[in-house]
Amino acid sequence: MKEKNRINGQGAAFCLLRLAVIALVAVIGGVSCSGTETTPKVLQWHLLEESPHKPVLKRLYKADFDSTTKFGWDPEKVYYVAAMDINDDGLDELFITTGIPLMSGAEGSWIDVYSPTANGDWIHVPYSVITHYSPRILQTKTNGFHDIAAWNSLVAFEEGAYRRTQGIDPAQYHLGKELSPENLLPHIWEQCCSGQN
Repeated sequence: MKEKNRINGQGAAFCLLRLAVIALVAVIGGVSCSGTETTPKVLQWHLLEESPHKPVLKRLYKADFDSTTKFGWDPEKVYYVAAMDINDDGLDELFITTGIPLMSGAEGSWIDVYSPTANGDWIHVPYSVITHYSPRILQTKTNGFHDIAAWNSLVAFEEGAYRRTQGIDPAQYHLGKELSPENLLPHIWEQCCSGQN
């Protein structure tokens, strides 16, 4: 009987040890014990010329691209695009930004968001935050859209638009690609704006 209790005790200890290892792996990997991913998702930015969404954006941004061309810049080489599903409908939203001096400055770069519809149209999703860092897409949601960490701001979808709701510690989230204009398009800023504030 004692031998049986000893074996049972060893089995229970082994199970606890196994659970502890699983929990540790979950924490390190950014996954909760329930299997739900908790690590913020990072946008992957690509130049427009490298994006499969180039035809759509050329239509949506025709006026902007025409203006950019008039100033001597090729839109395909100065606009950046990232794609990610932020409302869990199975379709990727598009994030668009650029570092050209006309649309960026000391505070960072603007970001536009477009959401696709089932019939192939695209709807502009108002987004009111300028940031130096690539936003993190969080697991929490507000009104059907994932919340976003953008540098020092928590941005949530309220009243039909992404709005800053509170300040956050940027050290938690700003590990993505920097969106400062000088980083996005260093050759342009060296030519036209070096030494300027």
